[in-house]
Amino acid sequence: MRVVHHEAPRGRSAAANAGLAVLTTEFVVLHDDDDLWDPDFLRAAVDRLDAHPGDAGVMVRTEIVYEAERDGAFVEVGRAPFWPEMTSVSYGEFLQVNRAVPIGHLYRRRLHDELGGYREDLHAVEDWEFTLRVLQRYDIGFLGARPLAFWMQRRGVAGELGNSMFALAADHDIYDRRVRDEALRAWVRGQGDGLPLYLARVVRDEVARQLDERLSLGQRAARSLRRLRDRWRR
Repeated sequence: MRVVHHEAPRGRSAAANAGLAVLTTEFVVLHDDDDLWDPDFLRAAVDRLDAHPGDAGVMVRTEIVYEAERDGAFVEVGRAPFWPEMTSVSYGEFLQVNRAVPIGHLYRRRLHDELGGYREDLHAVEDWEFTLRVLQRYDIGFLGARPLAFWMQRRGVAGELGNSMFALAADHDIYDRRVRDEALRAWVRGQGDGLPLYLARVVRDEVARQLDERLSLGQRAARSLRRLRDRWRR
């Protein structure tokens, strides 16, 4: 084991990139200090990549483990599947939202030689942004038979003991929008803004239509309830 130490904090991406710079292994996985693997994770993931040399990486089914503080220690208080309906890794679905956590993604180190490291100007969603770069070019496999990675969550806990997903929720939203805006600008520079303008209006109108439809259903239901109430009073 080799430890790379920074005298002053430089952020998660810089820390990951410093570790990547000294790696000589074939595979990489980011193991956060508050997450866990099943004992079979590495063997199963490496076997999957050995059997599919064209895949850039492999993701595994992940289970959320909820923790709460009790008498000065964190204890498990519940579990839930993370994206239970997920059966494969789809670029289209990852464009919508990140469906993986670093603990459950083993990938080939050579990807960083080709695609670069984690973006150090992103203080959140850096793993999602890197995964999008990978999925633009390669497939990522999926092992879904049973959970092999465990994402520990501590809702309402801030600071070093909290999860970045919650402690940095505002940053996740800001940097998610930045990544999307950058991609949109790049597309518009090459293709023009006609399609985005059209789709933005279509989406707005469709959302308004669905809201009106739900409101109408609610109003009809309210009228029916009033009629039933009036009949009952008679």
